[in-house]
Amino acid sequence: MEGAAIGHVAHINDIPFLVLRCISDSADDSAQVSYDDFVKTAANYCSEIIVEMLKSKSSKTVL
Repeated sequence: MEGAAIGHVAHINDIPFLVLRCISDSADDSAQVSYDDFVKTAANYCSEIIVEMLKSKSSKTVL
């Protein structure tokens, strides 16, 4: 929901916008991975995606 509000403001002001989220399957005792382990893995995946996206764009279009 937070991303939608920021995205709406970006859209109104014609500013490119992207939300990148990692969602876990379970947040209870049935989860196969602990939250601490999951958040580290999710952060690594997200950072890899962002780095690849930035590599594919020129600095003029990214910033």
